[in-house]
Amino acid sequence: MPKTTSLAAGLLTTKQTAALIGSTAQHVRDLVHGGALTAIDIAMPGAKRPRYRFHEAEVDRFLKLRTTEPPAKPTRRRTSLLPGVKEYF
Repeated sequence: MPKTTSLAAGLLTTKQTAALIGSTAQHVRDLVHGGALTAIDIAMPGAKRPRYRFHEAEVDRFLKLRTTEPPAKPTRRRTSLLPGVKEYF
């Protein structure tokens, strides 16, 4: 018999998502409202507030997009001295 996968498998709550990305639940909701993170609203139609759930793959995608490399250490350029100028330091 083939194994069926549920669409609800692997869904995270707002609080679980916040813990994964090292943030608060309010920040996660702000990311959803801003369009940076995709969520599923499981609240009943007509409910006063949303109840978001997040696919683990979506959270992984978000983290990969936001991952940055540390900036390269700037190299100091030594300016050349003008002819006849003495350096004391």
